Amino acid sequence: MKKIAVTGLILFLITLAGSAQTRVEADSIIDQINRGEPVRYEKAQIVGDLELIALENMTEKRIRGKSTSWDKVRESRRRWGFSSRTYWAHIESPVAFVDCVFEGDVIAYRHDDRRRETYNVIFHDDAFFTGCEFRRQSEFKYCKFEEKADFRNNRYHEEALFKYVDFSSAVSFADSTFEGYAHFKYAEFPEGGDFSKGRFQDGASFKYARFHRRAGFGGAVFESHADFKYTKFSGDLDFDGADFERGGNFKYTRHNGRRFSPLALRSPRALRQD
Repeated sequence: MKKIAVTGLILFLITLAGSAQTRVEADSIIDQINRGEPVRYEKAQIVGDLELIALENMTEKRIRGKSTSWDKVRESRRRWGFSSRTYWAHIESPVAFVDCVFEGDVIAYRHDDRRRETYNVIFHDDAFFTGCEFRRQSEFKYCKFEEKADFRNNRYHEEALFKYVDFSSAVSFADSTFEGYAHFKYAEFPEGGDFSKGRFQDGASFKYARFHRRAGFGGAVFESHADFKYTKFSGDLDFDGADFERGGNFKYTRHNGRRFSPLALRSPRALRQD
């Protein structure tokens, strides 16, 4: 009997160890990126703010698309002081976070109004954030994803900022829950975007966003106001089963170059146009 109890305890501890999350300091992930190493974490608890704009590989965005090295940026600061400038942080290696919890902010954008500086991130390789929980801010404004990107099955507790984001390949936010406001204003989806079965609890803005090839919102639930004003859809468009609990704005929305009518959504609460 005692042997059985001990065996049961061992099995319980093994199961507990297998299900426990690994704690990872956010700064150590930045160190990995700076070394050019691939980043992959599964079922990890990311502790501290993940400041993706604080990288060694930084360039300044210049007129006509030209860039300069980070060393020259520092020299320019020293000689000329601060003016309105934009800097790009470059992530050359692939990053993947699967079933992870971000305890702090995930910062891929920052604007310093006092110093008149803006910091953005370019993901040059694959960037996967799937099945993750963002407990604080997630700021991806102006980010560029030059390869594959995946954001499906995530939970955002606070504001999700994807304004002006530019995806090069088809991207999925399917099965994600946005507890805070979801900002996708001016976002570019040249190969399509999937938000099917998503849940938007505190409003969502896709104003001026552009979806090429495909846009999927089938089964999505908008618990607060949904803004699709001036949104442009090209190719396949799916709103089957979408629920607009507080209406939506589809003024000047276009699908394949033609005016889009919310009557096509088959949801009475989507008929309002502000």
